[in-house]
Amino acid sequence: MKEEEESKFTVPLGKVMISSRLPKAFSQPKHLTNKKLQEHHQELSAANEFKNVKKLLSPLKQSSSKHSAFNKAINKLAFFPKLLNNTPHNSIQSDMLVQSLVRLDEMITISILKSSCRSGIVKKSLHGPSLNLYASKEVPVSTFVIRQKLLEIIKSWQNNQKSSQHWIEVNSSFWNSPEGCVTIVMEYMPGDSLLRLCESIGAIPEKVLRETTRKILIGLSVHHKKIGPHGGIDLSQIMFSRTGKAKLGLGLTSRLNLKDEGNKKTFSTAEDVFDLGATLLAASLGGSEWANECLNLEGECCLLHSALICTEIPYLSRFSRGYCEFLCAATRYNEEKRAKISDLTQYEWLKNDEFAGADVGIKDLLGMSVSNNARENILNVERQLNMISESLKVIFAGYSETKQYNSENLKELALEFGVNVDFLQEKLKTVMKKD
Repeated sequence: MKEEEESKFTVPLGKVMISSRLPKAFSQPKHLTNKKLQEHHQELSAANEFKNVKKLLSPLKQSSSKHSAFNKAINKLAFFPKLLNNTPHNSIQSDMLVQSLVRLDEMITISILKSSCRSGIVKKSLHGPSLNLYASKEVPVSTFVIRQKLLEIIKSWQNNQKSSQHWIEVNSSFWNSPEGCVTIVMEYMPGDSLLRLCESIGAIPEKVLRETTRKILIGLSVHHKKIGPHGGIDLSQIMFSRTGKAKLGLGLTSRLNLKDEGNKKTFSTAEDVFDLGATLLAASLGGSEWANECLNLEGECCLLHSALICTEIPYLSRFSRGYCEFLCAATRYNEEKRAKISDLTQYEWLKNDEFAGADVGIKDLLGMSVSNNARENILNVERQLNMISESLKVIFAGYSETKQYNSENLKELALEFGVNVDFLQEKLKTVMKKD
């Protein structure tokens, strides 16, 4: 019996037989076959969607077809900062993001200038190899929509920033550093912003605002011609150098609509003019807390005259007639009657030297607004310089020669800490050598 059972399952030797179809027990019912096909297509669709999302969320790391000009640019950007060593004039091509020779791993954080859940963190950073100070802004980027907007803003700004000396200079940008953020390395402005000046001083004299307005109007005019509307003008976006030179900031918080992604508001040059007028009026009054109560009051032509009928607002009676005319023209509620940039530059208030109020300059106010650390606490300055010295040792661990520094950079850094150059050299002597 055992031999007979074994003979039933014996495979004949010789030619191999392959069945043309599976036995019924191993075949799939028709409805299951269709279901598997649908699931396969869904998986392919999901995979393609994932690839698209990954491509959009990582514009600097995507590698694809060499035939696309855009992809060539993206592929080159993926190798920053390697390409920078062989790239003259701190840029690769005019149609790409401009990158300087700054690297994040060579940056030393000195202090936090600003921190906000909505707009991100701004750090005062020192570039070790050059001793140049920068402002490093970490912008939270949660979606592709915001990321793409930011990419477009930085690209257009960098491609045109040489056209105006009244724009903040953007040196480099690093994507996903840290994860979920874009770090923008910008020109450091020791004088901080008009907002900081208002918080420290209060109402800003008309003489100071007139000189500031002349510079900002030039920068804004160039922006309108080269790029279009700015869309982010307020007290925080008018910045000052150490000598009081005014420059226009990027205005990313307003332009990216970080808080409300569904906000589809479009900006216009007319709105920029109104925002500038409102910013100047706020600076003249020491802040903008009053604006919500006075905005668009019935029967009034502009923001200035709305404020004039709010009796609790001080200082308005002190404005010169020329300044009032300028503010009225800039803050008209009717866009058709509102002045354009070219019109504002022709107003007498900007042309003559007459003014009302205190006879002080911007440098005087900055001296009172921005105090050096050395004046507040010399021990804190020493601790910071010791920290910088130790950080520089780490940065230059692989260097075979002692680093040489530019004398002007040393002077600027000494001014920032409120110490003399000799004191700074003594603190950093283990890692530096003067030119």
